[in-house]
Amino acid sequence: MSVGWKDLLGLNQVASNIVFLPNLGLDVSASTGFIGANATLFPTIGNMSAQVAQAGVTNFNFWELINWIFVVQYWGLLADFGQIAPTMWDWTNGTLQNYGPISVPATNNIFVNESLFELYYDYFNSTVAPLFGAVFPPFEPLSETNQLGQSNVSLRTLYACSDLTLKSSQSVVISLIVADWVFITSFFTIALVIGTFLHTRGNENGIIFSSLTKLIRSKYM
Repeated sequence: MSVGWKDLLGLNQVASNIVFLPNLGLDVSASTGFIGANATLFPTIGNMSAQVAQAGVTNFNFWELINWIFVVQYWGLLADFGQIAPTMWDWTNGTLQNYGPISVPATNNIFVNESLFELYYDYFNSTVAPLFGAVFPPFEPLSETNQLGQSNVSLRTLYACSDLTLKSSQSVVISLIVADWVFITSFFTIALVIGTFLHTRGNENGIIFSSLTKLIRSKYM
């Protein structure tokens, strides 16, 4: 989890990386800037503690709740892709070192590990459900026959594009007529303006264009 904040002037931005443990705890030694993140979220922690107390929840810990939310969401999203363990790659200073994937066991998967499932399920019943005033039917404990397994998942991808299709003959004819009519009327307008201009000058070219203008008017108007 990454927490970022700025000073009052908005000039300096600080980020803190929070590392969660599989037992609802935090790895403070691996987390960077945890003290600053905790101080930044202190007003939020205080408000939530008051709301949780009204819900009758005791021994509330803000970071345990955040751990529960992130861990459950992580393994739930991974399950949507049919996976029970993550696959990672070797990155060092933002550079990929090896294209071979690194397989990680499903030891910390709360839907596979029986003890972790019981821990997170107990926290759900004691804190999360009462906080929202929700009542859920009991879940069966995990066992060798009742646990999440890896599966193949098909992904559907939609493309927002349009297919090129031929126009009907009627549409083609109408399009050609409209296009030709635009050129014809434009040429007629230009010839009419030039003829009128030269006619007013009273020169020979004006007489020629005047005759041409009369001819065009007689044919198209």
